[in-house]
Amino acid sequence: MKRSLRIVAFALAPLLAALAGLAQTVARRAPNPERGKLVYQTQCAVCHGSTGGGDGAAAYLLSPRPRDFTRGSFKLRSTATGTLPTDEDLLRTITEGMPGTAMPPWVELREADRWALVDFVKTLSARFAEEGPGEVVPIPDPPVNLASLAPAGRLAFEKYRCGDCHGA
Repeated sequence: MKRSLRIVAFALAPLLAALAGLAQTVARRAPNPERGKLVYQTQCAVCHGSTGGGDGAAAYLLSPRPRDFTRGSFKLRSTATGTLPTDEDLLRTITEGMPGTAMPPWVELREADRWALVDFVKTLSARFAEEGPGEVVPIPDPPVNLASLAPAGRLAFEKYRCGDCHGA
């Protein structure tokens, strides 16, 4: 009898795994900022502050300072400068962390909790209610003759204010 149950459990494992994945997909389709708030308060508020102002209890110890989410300004995004990131951009930052800062990757959090964090972070800035995310900027294949494009690159560098973060 025990062997039969093990065989059935082994046979059902792929189905159960698929259902677990479906549950996460379903969880993502239904925004859950309430769950995100709970996760945020336990994992993020110590640095970012309870209202997202970048003023958590540990913020004074960190350089650079934690992001002030209330401003609605994000660095890691697939959208144009000055526009809001996509949900996928926010999820990628939560999952992979923020290079060059104290923000760690949060891969150990369940994916549904990371999506819930995305939903909650978007409640911290009025910009998300007033505007949608920017259009994703397509990245073309690299050109063949890079040297001839340096002047156009300098103009783009200046136009998109790259020097604000990267220096002149």
